[in-house]
Amino acid sequence: MIVVFDDLHWAEPTFLDLVDHVAREATGRILLVCLARLELVERRPQWEEQDRFELGPLSSIDLQSLLTERAAGPIAPDALRRIVEISQGNPLFAEQLLASLDEDTADAVPGSLRGLLTMRLDRLGPGERDVLRCASIAGIDMEQDAVRTLLPDDAGPFVQRHLDALERKRLIQRAGANRFRFGHILIRLAAYHSMTREDRARLHERFAEWLERESPDRPQQLAHILGDHLEQADTHRRATGAIPSPPSLEVQG
Repeated sequence: MIVVFDDLHWAEPTFLDLVDHVAREATGRILLVCLARLELVERRPQWEEQDRFELGPLSSIDLQSLLTERAAGPIAPDALRRIVEISQGNPLFAEQLLASLDEDTADAVPGSLRGLLTMRLDRLGPGERDVLRCASIAGIDMEQDAVRTLLPDDAGPFVQRHLDALERKRLIQRAGANRFRFGHILIRLAAYHSMTREDRARLHERFAEWLERESPDRPQQLAHILGDHLEQADTHRRATGAIPSPPSLEVQG
């Protein structure tokens, strides 16, 4: 059996404990493949002793092959050369640059991935941007019904059209009949951080209300998710000053 954990650097400590447990206690023939950034070793120094393979940036030839395969049509040689140069072997960066060609923004591409994603969000229509922001509240995966709930009532009829447009622009991917997922965690984070803290708090609360309404049985894992969203709402409200932070305790000697 081969078990693959992708983007493990985003995992919570409890999940990393689970991976540790499986590696120590599993009795069958299991190959654990953990894909992560190098900072994961800083959190779990003992993992440095395991078999490790460091993957560097893609070569220019490999990156050109990837872009040629993913492109909807022929790419001008100058544009292809510029994408390879700016992306510096980062495949996500290269794919986003490729998608920006369809929006006539190649001549205004910033020199960083964060700047590129922010620019792409800014160039979305208001409806598409609102859908992407609401989707970011749910996490990397989202249900269409949840996104519809977080949007104003008058935006409901246009949700499907906006999701289709975001999929064409490679910002999200279809994951089922009623499910979508972000093309990359960085796209989700860019959308999430493009909102004010007040908006994030309000949407986290509304999403928690929707989860509770849609799952009246309240399984244990749902209670954890609800608590997480309400905690994030509280944190954002305190950061804006809407809710005063609790006083610090002083210990008298």
